[in-house]
Amino acid sequence: MRRNASWRLRHWERWSSTTTRSVPDRIRVPRRRWIRRFSSSLNADDLMIDRVSPARVLERLACWPPGPEVGPKSHLNSRAGTTGPRRSRRSRLESAAMLNETTRMSALAAKPWVMAARPRTLWAAVAPVLVGSGSAIGAGIFRLDAFLVTLVCALALQVAANFANDASDARRGADPETRIGPTRVVAAGLLPARRVWWGVAIMFGIAAACGFYIAAITTWAVLVVGVLALVATVTYTGGPSPYGYRGMGEVSVFVFFGLVATVGSRFAHDGTLPLESWLLAVPVGFTASAILVANNIRDIDTDAEVGKRTMAVILGRDRARMLFVALVAGAFGLVATWSVLGLAPRWTAVALLAAPLAVPLIRTVRSASDGPALIRVLEGTARLHLLVGVGLAIGAAIG
Repeated sequence: MRRNASWRLRHWERWSSTTTRSVPDRIRVPRRRWIRRFSSSLNADDLMIDRVSPARVLERLACWPPGPEVGPKSHLNSRAGTTGPRRSRRSRLESAAMLNETTRMSALAAKPWVMAARPRTLWAAVAPVLVGSGSAIGAGIFRLDAFLVTLVCALALQVAANFANDASDARRGADPETRIGPTRVVAAGLLPARRVWWGVAIMFGIAAACGFYIAAITTWAVLVVGVLALVATVTYTGGPSPYGYRGMGEVSVFVFFGLVATVGSRFAHDGTLPLESWLLAVPVGFTASAILVANNIRDIDTDAEVGKRTMAVILGRDRARMLFVALVAGAFGLVATWSVLGLAPRWTAVALLAAPLAVPLIRTVRSASDGPALIRVLEGTARLHLLVGVGLAIGAAIG
């Protein structure tokens, strides 16, 4: 074996000329079972090619082969007895990653309603309900039915808002092809706008039913707040003069997903509005607004092009970053202040345990401007919002 290797090194050119495989043989891709399954799940429109086959799928995704290698192979990447062009380890990993991402997007494309609901942002509706219910547990007046109904109502309103925003932005051309971010189903043609508006109506029906139940166990004045919430949902990006296009989106999120949702969740249990619930609602509203700020910083270029003047567009990128930092830092500052001064249960300081998770988010917002990084910030801010809500709920429940 060692003599053969030495002979190859001495007579490399003569040996390689007789053993090197031709390029067509190298390009031929083995028909593995998982490749066949993946290619069968796609069509020609997905890859923009005339014919789908395992070889063409991988050629399209990985752009292989990377090209012939020059000279003898090193001991790190060689295979005994073979020479010539060969796929590198990096191209294999890259192709696998791209296959996984394409598979994920294909799966989501089969569920356009899930994409339209934007499930990763639904924590904005869950956190305030947890905080209000935690306050009710601490006061000893918790009702399971009130908790479940308010949770369903908040989620229904959030999903309805996402549906309405998708349809309204598509009609106004606010979701161009150059936009970097999650797919918008109406703009992408996955769902017609009329069906999405029917989805809005269904979600409104669910929220209205929950509102009537809350009104029945508390007071009918709740319905006035419910009507205002429905109007705010539709006119955020819809109607003749949407306030979301005039820099008022963050204010609306703070009011409805901070103050109204938190205090209303507490009100549903016994019909009272204690000061504690108002104070805890402020940091919840701050982190909820930070989610929207992160989203608008990501879309600042495309929003400016289509005339959508969000708060980030009005302030500019640098000041919008400062606003994000102020909201996140302000939320934790208020939690510490309420706890130290005794204005809220001292155990609500448990929410400060989530503060280290805010550091990388702030660092990325201040330094990054590319879409993928800001998408991760958006998702991380939604998780931070939930963790702050859980911490406040636990602290309020302990008392």
